[in-house]
Amino acid sequence: MSRDTPLAGSPAAWQEAAETLATRVTRRERLGRVFTQLGVGIAAGGLAAVLLGWVLPVVAPWLGVAAGGCAGLAVGLLRARSTPAHTTGPAAWALDRLGEAGGRGLTAAMVEGPRASEAAFVAPRLDAPPSV
Repeated sequence: MSRDTPLAGSPAAWQEAAETLATRVTRRERLGRVFTQLGVGIAAGGLAAVLLGWVLPVVAPWLGVAAGGCAGLAVGLLRARSTPAHTTGPAAWALDRLGEAGGRGLTAAMVEGPRASEAAFVAPRLDAPPSV
């Protein structure tokens, strides 16, 4: 075990797991917003290309799909940028419930000092946080 790796059930391990989970949830939510808007833009552009193809047959249909995709990507990036980052509190709570730690994992992740150590190391010892 390297020096930078926290002990399995230590407060540092629970804090690191909560921070990692919060970061992953934020990233997943932001990417979801981008791809949702991209899909909507491509669908709208495709529909516009089909409708314009009936009216003006000289217009290339891929232009409508490309324009819709670009517009959808721009809107998705703006929505993703406005998405707030998730905090470690809800992530620590979720890890505590998944690990069936009875509140000790939440305390180990969110509290500093002796209280966090007491939550982690009082018998029975706190297990490692669950991997999600």
